[in-house]
Amino acid sequence: SLRAAGTARHDIAGAFVSQREFNGSDGDVAAAIRAAASELPDVLIVAPPTSEAAMREVVNAAEGGRLVILGVLAPTSMQAMRAIVGRGSAGGDAQTRLALATSFRVAFAYRLLQRLGGGRVAVRDLVVGRSEVSAMPACGDFPGNARLQQEGGMNMTTVDDSLARAVRRGQ
Repeated sequence: SLRAAGTARHDIAGAFVSQREFNGSDGDVAAAIRAAASELPDVLIVAPPTSEAAMREVVNAAEGGRLVILGVLAPTSMQAMRAIVGRGSAGGDAQTRLALATSFRVAFAYRLLQRLGGGRVAVRDLVVGRSEVSAMPACGDFPGNARLQQEGGMNMTTVDDSLARAVRRGQ
């Protein structure tokens, strides 16, 4: 489990857990992720990386079937996926897009909103990594993925759909 120094410590327990903080430049963060992946963990949890180099290392760590749980700060799942492949060009980094396409399983985003009668309600969106969805990042077709999500196929939902359902329920 990798996290930036000074951020909240994860409460993780199990047979063997190695938690590490990382400091330094973007290159240092990418190197820490690469080093953790080289130890061949079954699961790798990474708090929000701040650079495209670190994102590339996270996506590469997922190749070969390793479960990588990545926290990305973004308003929607689609925007998180877009952030993963980079902002340097219209379609992002081609190698990272291909690696994401082969390893992607699911993305979700949520927002906690005030409930009308008090309390909170979670509105969320969901992108499921079926073959037709996973193939789109490889060619940079994020608008195509957004269309599939908006159509509601494969149990995918958008934040707007979730918000509309909460409104219809009077929440």
